[in-house]
Amino acid sequence: MSKLKLTDPYNQPEHALANEVLAFVEAQVGRLYSARFCGWPHGESRVWALSTSAGACFMKQYRQPRKFNQELFAFKQLIPQLPAQAPRLLAFNTELRCIVMRACAGDTLEALVKQQCLTRKQLQDVHRQAGSFLHALHTLPHQDTDVLSLADALIKRQQAWSLRAPYLSTRLKDHVAACIKEAAEHMKQQRLTRVYCHRDYSHRNWLASGYQHAQLQVSIIDFEHTRPDMFLVDFERLTTREWLDAPDLKDAFFEGYGRTLTDDENTLLAHYTTLAAMTTIIWSREHHDADFEAQAWRTLTRLNAPTS
Repeated sequence: MSKLKLTDPYNQPEHALANEVLAFVEAQVGRLYSARFCGWPHGESRVWALSTSAGACFMKQYRQPRKFNQELFAFKQLIPQLPAQAPRLLAFNTELRCIVMRACAGDTLEALVKQQCLTRKQLQDVHRQAGSFLHALHTLPHQDTDVLSLADALIKRQQAWSLRAPYLSTRLKDHVAACIKEAAEHMKQQRLTRVYCHRDYSHRNWLASGYQHAQLQVSIIDFEHTRPDMFLVDFERLTTREWLDAPDLKDAFFEGYGRTLTDDENTLLAHYTTLAAMTTIIWSREHHDADFEAQAWRTLTRLNAPTS
């Protein structure tokens, strides 16, 4: 194995790459020159940016088999059917739960917005392209044969998360339960079924390139949460973050998506967002992410949910 430079800004031992992982990657993509950790500090999935003799690529190693299986399915079955705006699979190892993918050009929208790199028109174009990509994902052929209906699955999700948070008030958990009960009844009436969803659709998982030369191109990354679900879940994070006080971005997105949401769908999305905020609080406490938790509490306040 070649000598390579490993860089981890967090200096966390749990982010380390085992020798067998390095050997697998080098056997698949050529000589490794450097590896830079670029995942989140909690390291739920270890993500490394690699410089290799075959070019730039990323390696992702998963702690949870479910996330590995979901992203691998997306790479093998879904992404080849979608516009060329996502990474392409280079190699995978089931035993090590590793995926190597070709790098997409660009920087995350989250970083570009913070650095004020884009004009307002460019930012609108990003949302338009992201909306178009999501429509392509949502309309991929899928037959929902799950024995558990979408509505019942949502209720089950709410109940399971509530049990994980004895520190949350009964008032809040009862409010969320009432919202989800109403949402489930609506879903049954409308006979909603599952479609393929990204399930983490936001600026942190959109890349933009070419903006310096008026050739803006958007790519979508991070498919580890991708699975069949209610299509509205892909609008939740946008609604609570990117579209706050930015109706022009929302309009551009739905222009790309091909349609806007109906009043009933907006109501259903608000009910689902209440649950998503509660789960975010629970996840944030488990992963010591105070900023993410604070954002969830603000969302509950905007939705007039009890916060004590």
